[in-house]
Amino acid sequence: MPDNAPDAAARQPASLPSAEGWPSEATDLIVRNVATVREKAVGPAITAARALVFGVFAAIVATAALALVSVTLIRLLTVYIPGNRVWVSYLIVGGLFILIGLVLMTRTRASRPKNAST
Repeated sequence: MPDNAPDAAARQPASLPSAEGWPSEATDLIVRNVATVREKAVGPAITAARALVFGVFAAIVATAALALVSVTLIRLLTVYIPGNRVWVSYLIVGGLFILIGLVLMTRTRASRPKNAST
């Protein structure tokens, strides 16, 4: 029977892993497949979650900045308008906000398609 041993080894395909290396090759295959699935499934979800968190944070910071700027502007106008007339500073800041709102509203209506119903 010792003569058949080299023939049996020669008949095995070359693509089969050796008896000693197959656990590490199987582990590498599993790790690659898990990484691919994670990249395709979890990657976009992480990106969306980050965008949501940063968007909410930016909205909170913008709201606080707008409040601080408006209070500062009202205080500066109150101090520098002669006669200490507070209502004039409120009128100026309110008019400024109305103008900004009107400009933004006309820009959104201009970018909307003409065949839109509302």
